[in-house]
Amino acid sequence: MDFNREIVAVVVTYNNRFNYLVKTVKSLVQQEKISKVIIVQNGVQYDLPSLLNKYSSVSVIQNSDNQGSAGGFWLGFKYVSNVEFKNMNVLVLDDDNILDSEAINELEKAESLHDYPAHIWSLFRPNVQSKKQFNKTSERTYDSLTDTINGFTIEHLFNKNKGNEPRKYKDVNCLITSPYSGLFFPQELLKSIDLPNKNFYLYSDDIEFTLRIQRFGHLILQYQYACAYDQSVAWQTLEEDNSKSRKSFYITSEIFRPLYTYRNEVYISYYILKRNKFLLSLNYYLLQLWMLISYMPKNRTGVKKFMLLRRAMADGKKSILGKSTWIENIREAQNEH
Repeated sequence: MDFNREIVAVVVTYNNRFNYLVKTVKSLVQQEKISKVIIVQNGVQYDLPSLLNKYSSVSVIQNSDNQGSAGGFWLGFKYVSNVEFKNMNVLVLDDDNILDSEAINELEKAESLHDYPAHIWSLFRPNVQSKKQFNKTSERTYDSLTDTINGFTIEHLFNKNKGNEPRKYKDVNCLITSPYSGLFFPQELLKSIDLPNKNFYLYSDDIEFTLRIQRFGHLILQYQYACAYDQSVAWQTLEEDNSKSRKSFYITSEIFRPLYTYRNEVYISYYILKRNKFLLSLNYYLLQLWMLISYMPKNRTGVKKFMLLRRAMADGKKSILGKSTWIENIREAQNEH
């Protein structure tokens, strides 16, 4: 990548998260190479432009209502795909991320460590991502995801390293997918891979988006010393396996989040990652059985949540995406309590 380019940063915010957002903005405007910061106001009800008007490099664009992460990043990426930002690099952060003051310099340093083929970068987030990945001698590939459901496949019982390959670069990881937060790529890439899929609404749209980058022939690289820090922790953490997120499905107070996650990742499995129809179907039902036996509390509440999980997964299998009426009804009911 060309690090002589100026940088435009894209941040999506929602609800009343200004206490996080203002720290994110401050970390961006202090960077000399970041010439423009675009804030997507995703259904925010307060006067965000007035609160940020002292930052001359910051512009606010608005969604009239909260269109989820998919709609928010769709709007932000569409905005920076305009000719005004031609020949710039794009940096993406969540509204609760703080960019390390040396992150861009560290990326530039990492760029010179090896001779890479076409690639983009993803910042390392030490609060939610494991440093152990940088010490491994092998790394996962696109093939390791085929026919999996939310990372699960019965093949892992026989071969935990399914689809893995020897590490390509010392000190630099090759990722299969990446969250939006921390992505760093040339603006013209958006013309080649298109914008995020708004139909995902919430969660896993970043997985689908970065899988497209992989299929376009770009590596997604990560350097341990180029960091962004999370001010808050999501309902699930990005660990080496999904055991914590599977358990948290039954204990989270915001079950709409994992319901959207499982729905959307089942869709990705069936419509993007499928190679062997039988194996995929087997993994689909075995994951449900595992969630039932290993994680479900053996009481009425546990059974109710398990049935919701099955419904969400069935929607993904049937390609029923978008803002879900029944999931939103659950969300509203929880908010009332």
